[in-house]
Amino acid sequence: LVLRQDEEAGFDEFTSIKDDAAEILSKHDDLIWLNGLEKISAEAFHSLSSHQGGIQLMGLKEITDELAKSLAKYNGDLWLNLGVYGRGSRSKIDKTAAISLSKHQGEINGMNAKELVNSLKFLKLNL
Repeated sequence: LVLRQDEEAGFDEFTSIKDDAAEILSKHDDLIWLNGLEKISAEAFHSLSSHQGGIQLMGLKEITDELAKSLAKYNGDLWLNLGVYGRGSRSKIDKTAAISLSKHQGEINGMNAKELVNSLKFLKLNL
């Protein structure tokens, strides 16, 4: 796997990722597109968490509380399919996971994390 540091890295064709591949991707400096992933373990996301260029995970079927806690610790911007700027069927997320996700310090889908969670409540999406 060869990545140029000044280019976005698109891997939308992959539906799963192993921890060691996530660790390799974490060293990339630009946006990482992993929109084909239907699930990612909290451990694999933890391996990605040192990445600072933003991560798109628009294909996730579900965001568990464990994954939401890992996402919340991430320092970069996230793009998730939560019904706001999403495509296709949105990721399932329950109230506990949404509260955990709201602690994210960066932006999610171009919004402050707390604003995003509040919009989900307003739209009555998944909660």
